[in-house]
Formats: sequence, C-alpha cells, structure tokens
Amino acid sequence: MGMDDEDVDEKTLLSVDSKGAGTPPLEEEAVPETRIAQCPPRRRLHWLRKLAYGVGHVFNDLAASMWFTYLILFYHKVIELDNALAGTLLLIGQVVDGLSTPVIGYLCDITPFWFFGFGRRKLWHIMGTVLVAVSLFFFWHKCLPCKSHSTPLGWEIVWYAVFIAIFQFGWASVQISHLSLIPELTDDEEERVGLNAIRTSFTLLSNLAVFVTMWVLLNVADKKEYIGPAAEWSFSVSLQTHHRVILRLCQ
Repeated sequence: MGMDDEDVDEKTLLSVDSKGAGTPPLEEEAVPETRIAQCPPRRRLHWLRKLAYGVGHVFNDLAASMWFTYLILFYHKVIELDNALAGTLLLIGQVVDGLSTPVIGYLCDITPFWFFGFGRRKLWHIMGTVLVAVSLFFFWHKCLPCKSHSTPLGWEIVWYAVFIAIFQFGWASVQISHLSLIPELTDDEEERVGLNAIRTSFTLLSNLAVFVTMWVLLNVADKKEYIGPAAEWSFSVSLQTHHRVILRLCQ
C-alpha cells in the first residue's frame, strides 16, 4: 500500500509539472500608454489664487456675523421694537434665505457660461454683493420714511422686512456662487479641501473682527452702561468700517 501511494504521488506531480511547464507565470496587466495619456493633469492652484478665493466671502461673513449676533439687540434696544417684532424680522430673513438658496443654486447652474463678460459664478457673486451692500444700510438704520411719530408701526415693519429679504437673497447668491467656484477652480480633491479650509479660516477671522469692532464702539467709544437709541451711530460706524476693509482688500 505504501509503495503504490508513493508511485501515485510521483505520477501526479510529474503530470502537473508537465502541464504547467509551458505556461508562463502570471503577471500584472500593464496599463496602456494611451490610457495614461488620456488622464487629465491635476490643476494645482497658486497660493495667491487660494488667498483671493478666501477673501471672496469675507464681506458675506462680516454681514452674517452682524446679523446673527446683533440684529435682535439692535431692533429691541436701538429701534425700540417689541421683542416679538424683532424676532419676527429675524425669522422673515431666515425663511427668505431658506427659500432662495435652492432657487439660486438652480439658476446659477443654468445661467449661460459667459454672461455680460463674466462667468456664471462670478455674475451671481457680483450681483449678490451689490444687493448685500445696498440693503445693509437700510435695515441697520432707523426707518427713513418713519421719522414722524404718526407713521403706523406696520409700515415700519414692512420697510425693514423688504430690505431684509433683499439682503438674504443677495447673501445666498454670494454664498452659493462662491462655494460652486471650488469645482470650477480645480479637480484635485486635496486642493478642494484646502480651499474650504481657507474659506472657513476667513470666516472665523471675520467673526473676530466684528466682535472686536463692536466691543470698541459700544464699550470704549460710547462710554455708556447700556445700549439705547443713541448707539445707532456705533452700528453705522461698524458697517462703514467693514465696507472700507472690503474695498481695500479688493484693491
């Protein structure tokens, strides 16, 4: 039995060796050179372009920081509106922002690639920046047509609500167009992550700038223990300072 088993094993090994003698060893499939040539090169961005991209949303960040931090305080303490009315104006702005964001995203995608000499992203960015810059003045100051005490409160609310809606539409236009520029600038995943990080860093710096500016204006310049109607100029100076900073950055 033992000899027969050894003979069978030797015959089996010889047959396997004879069958595999003519077959070459398996090798990894080489990628054709034509396929390598078809792969587009990754677009690496210069650091100045990355910096310019981060600055492109600073104005929006400054306006948003003022909006979320000081709007209710401004309307309640400076304009002397009821708490409920001040909260209602904030709610109106958030509702308009929520409704306009998907609409602007759709319109930004279907806009012709070149329109008035600008790309579709830059066009919405410029338009939104103009709307934000113009509307900020009107809802961060007292109602201009409501100087008379006989003006109904409802008209004052409508005045603020209209310009808040314009502001939110413009703000969403800048945000959507600015974010959609990332895949337009580069197809490299690492570059895209880097652009998002730079954008977030400028957002944090913008928030700090707003807090420091308002702290100086309200606590040092006013030298008052409370915020009242007389503090309107502090908010006005803060807005003017932010506008000038953006103009300097654009230059």
